[in-house]
Amino acid sequence: MKENIKKGVTRREFLGLSALGLASLTILPSWAVNGVRIAPSDRVVLGFVGLGQQGLSDFKSFSTCPGVQVAACCDVDSLKRERFKRRVEAWQKSQNVAPRCDMYEFYEDLLDRKDIDVIEVATPDHWHALVAIHACQSGKDVYCQKPLAYTITEGLAVARAVRDNNRVFQIGSQQRSSKEFQDAIALVRAGKIGHIEKIYARVGEPPTPLNLPEMDVPGNLNFNQWMGPLNDPKIHYHPDLCPPISLDPEQNEKLWGAWRWYQETGNGYTADWGAHMFDIAQAAIGMDGSGPVEFIPKGYEGTEYATMKYANGIVMTEQPYREDNANAQGIKFIGDKG
Repeated sequence: MKENIKKGVTRREFLGLSALGLASLTILPSWAVNGVRIAPSDRVVLGFVGLGQQGLSDFKSFSTCPGVQVAACCDVDSLKRERFKRRVEAWQKSQNVAPRCDMYEFYEDLLDRKDIDVIEVATPDHWHALVAIHACQSGKDVYCQKPLAYTITEGLAVARAVRDNNRVFQIGSQQRSSKEFQDAIALVRAGKIGHIEKIYARVGEPPTPLNLPEMDVPGNLNFNQWMGPLNDPKIHYHPDLCPPISLDPEQNEKLWGAWRWYQETGNGYTADWGAHMFDIAQAAIGMDGSGPVEFIPKGYEGTEYATMKYANGIVMTEQPYREDNANAQGIKFIGDKG
């Protein structure tokens, strides 16, 4: 772990002070959220890694859950750390909880905290696996934004880490929780359109080569740490990859991080929306615990659309599902009765 000095206080001393500062959250027999008394055994203390738009959105959702407290946050952008801290502490004050949200540049330092139960991972995709695996190894449960990982190999490694360390792990895929998708899954499973023969799942195009011009890295951003496991000399800084913000006055990101759309830094719509649409389709046909037995990429030997074949004979293709809008993202199930 990195040895940091904060205003003359060693990292070890700093962590000790942090634990003392959180004592007010843990030694009381109970505390109240919106008038509801929460027993100590029902509290969950969170640490956030990745503090962009998704991290802020997840914090807003978690803050509505009785028993949740946020102790720390981590990001490679110091302005985003400060923004998150301000929002958390404003919420803590509204709940009559002593305001405190410690900030970290390196997630390993946050994982050293023994008072944190769960880690939220809302980093760019290429960091999901390492943060999640290290969190499991440090005894934390994990809530990780979709997709699970940057590559299939990384995803399998995360699954092993969860099992080996007996941790609770959840993927943030809100579409699964939406009533319209739950209803669609139930209708397909109930056989309302008969035996499913094929599925059209439109998610969008794969990534393209990085074509953004190189620009100077701002002083508030540790871009080397942002790159992390990518380790690709062709990648350079551009604000579209790490959307900037300001604090006084507050101005939030004007776009979602464009790292998603480039081959060197992301997996395009295939991962971004595929994590939603392919997931819903697999749930509907009973393949949650499995996956395709064959995958044929678009363009391979003349294949028009990326194709997934399942052991039960169902074929799913990544192609338009609406005649009036070829780019609309969504799913169409085609059965022998409709």
